[in-house]
Amino acid sequence: KYYLIRLILIKHLDKISENKIILAKLLIDKSQKVRECAIHWISNQNVEEYQSILEMLIYDNSITVRFESRRLLSIIGTRDFRKLYKEGLEKQDHLIGSILGLSEVGNKEDIPLIYMYLKSERVKVKIASIFGIYNLDKDLATENCYKIIESDNPSSFKKACELILLKQSI
Repeated sequence: KYYLIRLILIKHLDKISENKIILAKLLIDKSQKVRECAIHWISNQNVEEYQSILEMLIYDNSITVRFESRRLLSIIGTRDFRKLYKEGLEKQDHLIGSILGLSEVGNKEDIPLIYMYLKSERVKVKIASIFGIYNLDKDLATENCYKIIESDNPSSFKKACELILLKQSI
């Protein structure tokens, strides 16, 4: 129940015989901190043993988990993460992680793919989209944030835009 107990468990995973089963659960934990510590634990192991888990974690909602997953997978071999994220968007699979991941490894050419999700029915997807656009083109994101704040979008989406505008000091 308490995430601190799960963090202590991660520190002692090497002493547990069924640690892969426990680790798999920790890597999908609701606590971002637990997932981050669990993936850090993998970095001190034989990374190849965890390849399939890492391939799923590149879509995590946490930037730290996505970054570390990409880093560890790159140790195993080269990957075209941009292509993987674009495929995720095409399949409508792992939308939030695909949008944010593409914005981290992609370029301005990828903005149209991300931009279309500003019209999503899911507010979390809309929020991921505006942050994704911000990662690739701050001016375009700022322009859209002004429009979003003036519209009848959900308040959580407007708050995300306010954060972007504050980052821009506008």
